Amino acid sequence: MVATDGARVVARGLSVPFNAEIDDREEMPDQGWDRVLVWAFRDRHRGHPPTTASALKITVDTEYLGRGLSYRMLAALRNPTGPRLTVTPTAWSTFVTYARNN
Repeated sequence: MVATDGARVVARGLSVPFNAEIDDREEMPDQGWDRVLVWAFRDRHRGHPPTTASALKITVDTEYLGRGLSYRMLAALRNPTGPRLTVTPTAWSTFVTYARNN
């Protein structure tokens, strides 16, 4: 997903859907989004419907920092799966999970 100002891309967001309801899975695994990427690939290959999406990366152009754009990117990435947001730091990154309300 991208945010633009005219023709200029000012923010980018990457996320991946996965199914957190499969046995032995938690929404925020200790291995962070490295584990989520494996789950997402397997789920797609096996036809499991996604229940959650993990934001992998959000970047904002330095000239646009401080304008609330990162919050709007999070909201846009969250939209397909629901309104709940959880953020947990991992060793290498920030792991952001959006889960659909059941």
